[in-house]
Amino acid sequence: MPQVGWLTSSRTKVPFDEALAAAEADGEWEGMPFEVLSGIRKQVTADRPDAISVTQTLSCPRKVFLQGTEDYYVSPMDNFATFRGTIVHTMLEDNKTDDGVTEERFTRDHRGIIISGSPDSVRSIDRGRRGDRFLIRDWKSAKALPKYDNAYTNHQQQVNLYRWLLHLDPERTDLEVVYVSMEGVRILRLKPSQVWSDAEVEAFLDRRLMPLQAQRDAGRPVAYYSVEEGDLWQCDYCPVQAICYRKAALEIRDGLLAEPDKVQRVVPRARKKK
Repeated sequence: MPQVGWLTSSRTKVPFDEALAAAEADGEWEGMPFEVLSGIRKQVTADRPDAISVTQTLSCPRKVFLQGTEDYYVSPMDNFATFRGTIVHTMLEDNKTDDGVTEERFTRDHRGIIISGSPDSVRSIDRGRRGDRFLIRDWKSAKALPKYDNAYTNHQQQVNLYRWLLHLDPERTDLEVVYVSMEGVRILRLKPSQVWSDAEVEAFLDRRLMPLQAQRDAGRPVAYYSVEEGDLWQCDYCPVQAICYRKAALEIRDGLLAEPDKVQRVVPRARKKK
């Protein structure tokens, strides 16, 4: 089940239809105009492919599972960053090159599991080198442009996965992340040392794809105390954090009773959202 509504500033849960009716009547709801709220709703309730996606492999597996199975609410501003990215992608679609492919969905099998993804743009290019080359770009909307000469790690991972998804040769494919903000635009191409071989991509998928499929098969999320340390930064931005922590407390209790040696992490005290 997807997001089903929004939270007011006082943390009251309001279904989408009720909030949109108020926004249409009054011109806005919780400081958001009707047009933006309507666009956000279309985005968050859009049909998703059944296959595990590239972006899901980069996310916390518990978040992926709970967002698909639990009703939840967030504030409209919590949705806005993603909606802002949609505006950038609409611009991209309207101005694509004649020789490029934009946001087309591709799939590939890894150990019997289908993974899907939609690179923002893929095109054949000539950079003065012998033979054809390809360019994969992913566009990111940001509050501020990166200050350093490297794309963020998870964005590097994403374009590497897209390259593998398309069966392209890493030696003949350029990978770039394009950041767009009110400051301007910055293109960051991955350095040769940041471009993964097929073996490196598949080792990453062995670690990240398998838990996603395992929790689908089991009908329950992976245990909180087994989530990778590198995923925990996402907790403060997670729309299902409260649901996750409630379930995790029960998991930890049961785990301590059954297999205490495996429980190496407890749920932190949730901070109140402002």
